[in-house]
Amino acid sequence: MTRTLPLLLLLGACVSYKAAPVDMEATVLEAPEPPEGSVPYEQAVEWAILHNPDLLALRKRAAAVNVSVPPEPPELEAGIDSDQNPELILVLDVFSLLGMGRRGADKALARARRSEAWMAHHERAREIAGEIAEAYEIERVLASLPMPEAAFDPAPYVRAGFAPASAEDVMRATAESLRAERQRREAERAANRLRLLRLLGASPLAAVEIAPFGSPWPEFPAPDWRVILKTRADLQRQLASYEVAEQEFRRAVAEQYPALVVSPSVGGDPVDFFGAVAITLPFGASKEARAAEAARDAARLEMEGAILDGLRDAEAARHEAAAAEAELSAATMRRAAQQEILRTARAELEGREGSFLDVIFSIEGLIDAAAAEREAALGEVRARLAAARAAGWPVLP
Repeated sequence: MTRTLPLLLLLGACVSYKAAPVDMEATVLEAPEPPEGSVPYEQAVEWAILHNPDLLALRKRAAAVNVSVPPEPPELEAGIDSDQNPELILVLDVFSLLGMGRRGADKALARARRSEAWMAHHERAREIAGEIAEAYEIERVLASLPMPEAAFDPAPYVRAGFAPASAEDVMRATAESLRAERQRREAERAANRLRLLRLLGASPLAAVEIAPFGSPWPEFPAPDWRVILKTRADLQRQLASYEVAEQEFRRAVAEQYPALVVSPSVGGDPVDFFGAVAITLPFGASKEARAAEAARDAARLEMEGAILDGLRDAEAARHEAAAAEAELSAATMRRAAQQEILRTARAELEGREGSFLDVIFSIEGLIDAAAAEREAALGEVRARLAAARAAGWPVLP
């Protein structure tokens, strides 16, 4: 019984295999259902963190990094000695058993790799929070943009001789342009809703209502480089990658040192129980250490480049957001002006002072101005969110 106890303990510590097949239909049919009714932004972010498959996978990647580095496994050799007596020899790495030398470096490296994996998760979570904010802002903009009022019936003017017979065909083509703009807005909203569902980890068949803020959001201050260094998740992840390279260099340095190997034996001669003591010499390890040092230095330089890129991007994004805001203001003024031009053209036509062509040109100009305002509004949302994110927003707990 005593001989089988170690074996039973070893087997009890083993992990049994569990199948986890992929069911593609279940991925759609059994996807988590987001909350019913209007979902505020904060609730959407919380839901995404719990259900987005990208984040779930990154958490599993972090858990897959084993920080409990075991010592070098002992080797058991069996044979006979020079006197033909049976002998068992156990080969042990003393430094590894004590947590010293390479094992200590392995532990530090494993912790750095797990930290890097969690920083990748944090970076993606911040990206998702920003993308959800963009989806909410796009919905607010598309729902609030005014559609041009361009209904006009040329039939009475054709019958009265104030417009040619082809006027009705021209007006039908103009009405089709107006319908295309309306469908374009509906398609933008549908695509935006589908993007949000993917961010939430929900099926594209799920019903979700976006509850956007009533005004442009978020506001973003002028970039502060100290804040950027503390809050940009991509820089934090880059720093974690540097720490991995640093610990890989430390491990390579530890690999250069000899290992102390003890080989106790159990055989016919009880005096020789402690067996032999040996030292392993890692020839060629210095070359690996120099290579790891170069990799560490490269990671440090890449970190420095990422810092400069981050500061540059934040400043450039602020200017892009200001330009996009100005473009939206100009597009809104142009659309309002075109609406007034159309009103004037119709009034002049009704007073027998204008022409049918002036009305048609005014309607076409209004439709073009409305399309330009839509594009400028979406561009302003994306530029503003990009500037906020480049400055370190949002900060998640």
